[in-house]
Amino acid sequence: MLELGRDEIEGKYDRVYRYCKKLDISKYYIKYHYQRAWTYLFYFDDYLSFLEQYSELKKYISKESTINEIELYFNLFNSLAGFEKINSAEFEKENIDISRERTEILLLLDIIQANQEKVNSSLIAETYKCFILLSESILDCKNPTAHLSALISVFSRSKGLIDYPFDSFKQIVEEYGHIIINIPVFDDLIDELASLSEERHSELSAGEIFLRRGGQKYQAEMSKESIIYFGKAVHKLAKEETQYGMCLSLLGLGMSYADLGLYWAAYNSFVTACSLSFKSISENGVLKEKTFQCIIEIIKMNYLLVGCHIYSRGTRCLLYSLMHIIKIYQNIL
Repeated sequence: MLELGRDEIEGKYDRVYRYCKKLDISKYYIKYHYQRAWTYLFYFDDYLSFLEQYSELKKYISKESTINEIELYFNLFNSLAGFEKINSAEFEKENIDISRERTEILLLLDIIQANQEKVNSSLIAETYKCFILLSESILDCKNPTAHLSALISVFSRSKGLIDYPFDSFKQIVEEYGHIIINIPVFDDLIDELASLSEERHSELSAGEIFLRRGGQKYQAEMSKESIIYFGKAVHKLAKEETQYGMCLSLLGLGMSYADLGLYWAAYNSFVTACSLSFKSISENGVLKEKTFQCIIEIIKMNYLLVGCHIYSRGTRCLLYSLMHIIKIYQNIL
C-alpha cells in the first residue's frame, strides 16, 4: 500500500524481521509474517512466497494465542483455501495438503471454543468455524442449512458482548448473500442480523441490511421476495434523516411490483419516491439522479395504466416538470 517498488518493500520487511529477532516476541513475528504473506499474495502475486510466509506464521500459533492472532491465521487460511481452488499445482510443489490445513485450524478452533472461561473468544472461534464449514459446503455444492442455523445461534448468543466483532461478521454474511439467494434459513439469518444491528446501532443500520438483501433478491429475479425486504427497509428508513435510503427502497419496491404486474402499487411507490427526491431540491438545492429515475418510472407506469397513445393529465405535468428540472440542471452545470 506504500506504492513503492518491490525491492524497497522487501527491504522494509527485512528491516522489520531484524527488529523482530531483536525483541524475540511471538506476537511481532505473527504480525510480520501475516503482513508479508498478504503483500505477496495480493500485491505481488507471488504465490510461493505467500505459502512460505503462511507456513512461518503457523509456527507461532497455538491454543495460547490471543483471539486477534487467531483471526490473522483464519484470514490467511481463507486466502489459502481460495488460492488452492484455482492453483493446486503450487500446493503440490510446496507439499501443502489443504485437507490437513483445514483439520488443523478446525481442531484449534474447537479447543478455543471449548474454553468457556473466555466467553467472547469462544464465540468468535465458533463463528470462524461456521464460516469455514459454510464456505466448504457452498464450494462442494452441498446444503449449507445446518451451518446457517449454527450462525443464527452464534449471533443470538453474542448479545451483550461488546468485544464481539459483530460488524465485521455481518459484512461477511452479507457477502454470502450474493451466492445464497433462495435458502429460507439464510433469510432468517439476515433477519437476525438486522435485529441485532438495530440493538447495537440504530434502525438505519437494520434498514440498510434489508435494503441490500432486497437488491440481491431483485437481481436474482425473485421479485416477490424482494418486495418483502424492500418493504422492511421502508419501515426502518421512514425518517427525516434517512430520506435517500427511503427513496432507494421505494424505487426497488416499485420495480418489484412492476415485474409482478402490480402497476398501481408500483405507481404509488414511484410517486412517493419522487416526492422525497423533489424535497431535497426544495430544502437544500441538491439535484439527485434518482429524481430523473423516479420521473421516468412514473411515466412508464402511466403508459402501462393509461395506454401507449393516451397521456394522462398527470403524465403531462410530470413531463413539464422533467423539462424544468433539466433546465435547472443545465444552469447548475
